[in-house]
Amino acid sequence: MNSNGNGRMIPGPLVEATVNERVLSSWEVRVRDLASRVLSCRRVSFTRTGRRGFSLAEVLITILVTAVIMGAVITVLSLFFSNFQFVSSGVSARQRAEMVLSILAKPTQHAGLGMPVTSGDFQAAFDQVYTPEITPQDYPSALHITGSGELHLAFGEPTGLSVLLPEDIQAGSGATIQVQLNGAPEGIVPGDWVVFPTGVSPLIVRSVSGNDVTLENRGGPTGISRLDELHKVKFFRAYCEDGLFHALDPRPGRGGGVTVEGVEGLSVNFDEETRVISVTITGRGKEGNWEDFEDIEASWRVKNL
Repeated sequence: MNSNGNGRMIPGPLVEATVNERVLSSWEVRVRDLASRVLSCRRVSFTRTGRRGFSLAEVLITILVTAVIMGAVITVLSLFFSNFQFVSSGVSARQRAEMVLSILAKPTQHAGLGMPVTSGDFQAAFDQVYTPEITPQDYPSALHITGSGELHLAFGEPTGLSVLLPEDIQAGSGATIQVQLNGAPEGIVPGDWVVFPTGVSPLIVRSVSGNDVTLENRGGPTGISRLDELHKVKFFRAYCEDGLFHALDPRPGRGGGVTVEGVEGLSVNFDEETRVISVTITGRGKEGNWEDFEDIEASWRVKNL
C-alpha cells in the first residue's frame, strides 16, 4: 500500500489484484454451486420421468375399468339387437299377411261377375271347362269354400276393351254372336271364356280376328249392352300348406301361380244372407331368435252372387 500526504493508506496494484481474485473466487463458488443444483435437479427429474412400464396395480385397475365399460357396451348392443329382431319379426309377419290380402282382394270382389248365381246354371254354362283337374265338385259355383278351407273362385278380370254396337243385343242359349271391340284383345285366344257385366251367362271365345271376336253362349239367354266392357274369366284357387300360401288358376297350362312364404293360416267364411266373405290371414315372421305371428282380417261384400 502507498501513503498519501495526509497519512491515509492508498491500495496499490497488488492489493487490488488480490481483492479481485477473492471476488472472482466467490462468484466461481456460487456458479459452481448453482450448476451442481441444476445437474442434481436434472438427475432427479430424469429418474422420476424416464421409466418405461406400469405397476401391477395400475395394470389391474386398467383391466377392471375396461371390463366394466365393455360389459356395459355389450349389454346395450345385445338389448338393441334383441329389440330390432323383435320388431322386424312382427313387421315381416304383417307384411306377408298383407301381401296375401292384396292377392285375394280382386278375385273375391269380382267373383261371379256376369255369371249364373245358382249352382246348376253355373255348371251348365261352364260345361266345357270341367276336366279331371277342375271338377264340378271343386267349382260348383262362382264362390266355393272346400271342407279343407280352400277358397275356389270364378271371376271376371277387366280387359279395358268395350264392345262397339249400334244397339243392345241378345244371345240365346247355344247362339253364336260376333262383336267388335275398340281394340285388339291381347291375351285372349279361342277356348277362353269371357263375360260382360250386364250379362248373366259366360261366353266361350271361338275365334279372334283383329278387333272382331266370335263368341258362343253355352248357358242361358244373356244380353250385351252398348259399350259394355269385356272381362276375361279366370278360375282361382287359394290355400295354405306347410307355411306357404298358394294362389293359382287350376286349369291346365295356366302357369304355377303365386306363392308367398311365411303364411301359417288362411280362414275363410261366407255369409249367404249378407253376401259377405270374411278372411283371416296369419302371417309368420322370424328374425334371429324371435318369431312372431300376425293376424289380419278383411271382409268384402260379393255383389254379384
